[in-house]
Amino acid sequence: MSYKSNKAQGLSLTFKEEFELSKLFISSYADNKININNINYDFPICIFGQKIFEISLKDLKAFTSDHIKYLNSKYFSLNSSYPELILIGIKDYNFKDILRLRDISEKNKIGLDLMKIGQASGTFNFLTLEKRDFITIFI
Repeated sequence: MSYKSNKAQGLSLTFKEEFELSKLFISSYADNKININNINYDFPICIFGQKIFEISLKDLKAFTSDHIKYLNSKYFSLNSSYPELILIGIKDYNFKDILRLRDISEKNKIGLDLMKIGQASGTFNFLTLEKRDFITIFI
């Protein structure tokens, strides 16, 4: 399956891969990529359930409330449910990023967690094992 989703709000998703849930595990990471099932994925990427997408989000400053709406609707169209959380893994961030994302999160009534790449990778693995509905973005 290979398709490119419609571009909305300056954001597009390009399908890369789909895994069985039992094989969806981040085994290693670096500042600019993660490894899932012996396949490296360069950032930026977005993971919905068992599907991995390339995302056209170049940095955290570009992330907006409209992007959350778009990601929520895309997630729903693929999974028939809405995500309870958006997990963002990034190399570096600052306090202003946290405040801005908190406001976006409250406005859209969705949990939004910002973490370093290693922490986000571990959290991703844990949430996947729990079969939770969430979106992960690595920038």
